Amino acid sequence: MAQSERRVHRTGAVPEPIHASEGLVTQMIQLGIPKVLGVTEEEYRFSLPQPVWDPEAAAMGFDLLILVEPRVDFWIQLQHANIANYLSATLLPDPGLTVSAGPYWLQADAGKRHLGRTVSEAEAAFSSGERGLTALEGVSLVLQHPEILPKRCLDLPGSRTVSGEVPCLGMWYDRVGLFARRDDIASPIYGAATCVERKRAVRQG
Repeated sequence: MAQSERRVHRTGAVPEPIHASEGLVTQMIQLGIPKVLGVTEEEYRFSLPQPVWDPEAAAMGFDLLILVEPRVDFWIQLQHANIANYLSATLLPDPGLTVSAGPYWLQADAGKRHLGRTVSEAEAAFSSGERGLTALEGVSLVLQHPEILPKRCLDLPGSRTVSGEVPCLGMWYDRVGLFARRDDIASPIYGAATCVERKRAVRQG
């Protein structure tokens, strides 16, 4: 991430999502991420980039800030988060891990923009700069914003299984579960979770 992208606006009031980012970092610490990485809490905090918040993208619906940690294996994160796993590394070979990129922040929409659409329909309607969350990013989203899943289930079109299905997250018997489904099936309780790839998305049309 470029230094200019890591710099937080210092003029005026600090946007509330940026102010709340400390709580998201604390959640990752409580999940045991620093211990897995073999660093102290202080070292872990120091390793994180500064969050960036775009109010215009937030007004379009990308209004959740999330911290993604690709330095820890995806399957280990699932175990630490107590997420029921109905997939395997053979079915989901690339959950979105980009270790060389290090930890990063995203502005995300938790499925409400595309609620009720098939994944294929959602992808066709993406704004410029919008992309689907990967499985790793989706896990980060529900860990840091647990209030989302009781409202809807999340399609994660940034990743695919070996058979081309889309990973999904939902609640069953009060527990979060990871599974997959076809990209041409619509449901009123499912929505494609997306994010702003760069600092700003542009409306289409």
